[in-house]
Amino acid sequence: RLSGLLPLVVPRGVPLVTTLHEYGSWDPPAVLPRALWRLAEARGWWCRETGRLVPRSRALLTTNAGHASVVARRWGLAPHVVPLAANVAVGRPEGDPRVRVRAGLGLRADAPLIVFFGFVHPVKGLRYLIDALPPLRAAHPGLHLCVAGGFVSCALPEPEARAFHDELVELTQRRGVGDAVTFTGYQPEERVSDLLRAADAAIFPFTGGATTKSGAVLAAMSHGTPTVVTGADPPDPDLVDGETTVVAPSTRSAGALREAVHRVLADPDLRRRVADRARQVVGRRDWPVIAAEHHSVYRAVLREWS
Repeated sequence: RLSGLLPLVVPRGVPLVTTLHEYGSWDPPAVLPRALWRLAEARGWWCRETGRLVPRSRALLTTNAGHASVVARRWGLAPHVVPLAANVAVGRPEGDPRVRVRAGLGLRADAPLIVFFGFVHPVKGLRYLIDALPPLRAAHPGLHLCVAGGFVSCALPEPEARAFHDELVELTQRRGVGDAVTFTGYQPEERVSDLLRAADAAIFPFTGGATTKSGAVLAAMSHGTPTVVTGADPPDPDLVDGETTVVAPSTRSAGALREAVHRVLADPDLRRRVADRARQVVGRRDWPVIAAEHHSVYRAVLREWS
């Protein structure tokens, strides 16, 4: 939260532009009553989540309409909405990645393969996906889960990351699926692209629900990988069950995940449909376009400043 103090040390005349990648989820710190926090924000004194950044910014950007609506409600401001793009480019590997990836995992060429991609953290919901694996393997013999991503991040320092890794490994043993789960750790972009192209489905069981502000979700969609997500509240308008994705309606539910994953694995027509329509959604999201929109915002701020 120290970044929220930046405007206190930056000269008053220097314009600030703030991108709110996450916004609207933090409760006000309990040090003050909620009524006082609302008064501080109404007067433009202090933001519960960003300190002085939002009040002092000449322009604000968000990655989705949901965060923009929170900004409008709290501050009466209309931020620039610039959606994210996929965080992994679609590779062009030699040969069929389905065969190569399965061979690398020690699987049969026709083994069902599901993939989770991204930093591994408790809020990503992998506990519930592992809980869902035993009945899924009974319905889809040989099913394998590949968890592709590092555990250590700013949100999960190394001691906590190591403990969480060990917890998940131990959970796979308790559920009798230790041989059905591979934890790869951090992988380079080319390897992630291979995994996504090879998978029958990508699963994102986030405990807060998934949206297209996740670069990992967008990466799976851009690769044409049928994508299963947990539903967010409010739902993301680009993640439509049976159209652009398959949605597990409940978060923190192994049963809901089991049903959603089974639907996509059991129905080739559903897989093709959600893969094709997901590509259309992410096809409108392009990093050069995103860069150009940011450039436009910064130029406008500089013109006003000068």
